[in-house]
Amino acid sequence: MTTKVQSWDNTLIAVYYPMAWIEYAREKGLPIQQMMHRCGMGDGKLTASTSILVRKFSQLLAEILLLTGNQGTGFEVGWRLPITAYGSIGQAMLSSNTARDALNICSQYWRLIARGFDLSISLHNHQCVLTLTLAVPVPQPFRQVLFESTLASLYRGCVALVPAAMDSIEVWLSGPEPAYSTLLREKIPSICFDRPATQIRFPAALLDQDLSLASATGLQTALERCEEELTALNLQDKMAQKVMEKLLCTEHGYPTLNEMAEQLNMSPRTLRRRLSAENTGYARLMEQSRQRNALKLLDNPRFSIADVAHRLGYGDMANFTRAFKKWTGTTPSGYRAYLKA
Repeated sequence: MTTKVQSWDNTLIAVYYPMAWIEYAREKGLPIQQMMHRCGMGDGKLTASTSILVRKFSQLLAEILLLTGNQGTGFEVGWRLPITAYGSIGQAMLSSNTARDALNICSQYWRLIARGFDLSISLHNHQCVLTLTLAVPVPQPFRQVLFESTLASLYRGCVALVPAAMDSIEVWLSGPEPAYSTLLREKIPSICFDRPATQIRFPAALLDQDLSLASATGLQTALERCEEELTALNLQDKMAQKVMEKLLCTEHGYPTLNEMAEQLNMSPRTLRRRLSAENTGYARLMEQSRQRNALKLLDNPRFSIADVAHRLGYGDMANFTRAFKKWTGTTPSGYRAYLKA
């Protein structure tokens, strides 16, 4: 059976990033209302519960980049998105008891922030590692622009939650060093380019520091609103999300489609149909999980590269090396060399 690949154009994204781009364009004096109308985005009145097709947002983004130039524009826009810009999610994070709790909330409701990306949070070798990967294929030039904007906002959030991480935080960006790298380094001195993954790294010991704005009442109210937003955007109980949550990498490898269907109390045929209705398939979700877990396992020096390949279900090291290079642009041993640099 042919696996459908989720389309970039048909992906729905939350409104936070489009609103930041719209405000940026307005400040630059661009005719933003006319631009939005041409892109099929209505009269420009957006609310936190609005959901926008990437196809429309990408048209708007292309116009903005054409008129302003791409000299760190994505990073500049992302820098305008602190935690407080994320509405109920931001309130929930700031109301949490610790930074660990806040980042767990960020991960849980990430679909409300940046639906085109997956965010994974792992703890290995005394480091907290936040990894951004694309959830859908994204064409250039949007890929680099969106990575930079998302990374900039996430970095600001981490520093706001854990100010003590400022001196030890590492920021990796997958992609060549741009001509405007000086602009990025002014904001993030520790940023490194041409890395095998887009990540933020800081000492895990900082995660359990108490947050000054912790509030049980504020947290409960914000989480209830987050659930309401998920419902309004029809993001609850997605089958692909359920499968990804269960696609855990164990010493026995991954479950087969039949085994996954059994875990979900449905037939394999029903599982295929449900995933197909969401424009994805088990093979694609498996690859996303392998990419995510490959980085996590390679971060752990306890596992040899051969151990990692075996746990990910690769019987042949050459196949694992090819797959990893396709995901990251480097080999597993090259990735570990970056960790030691």
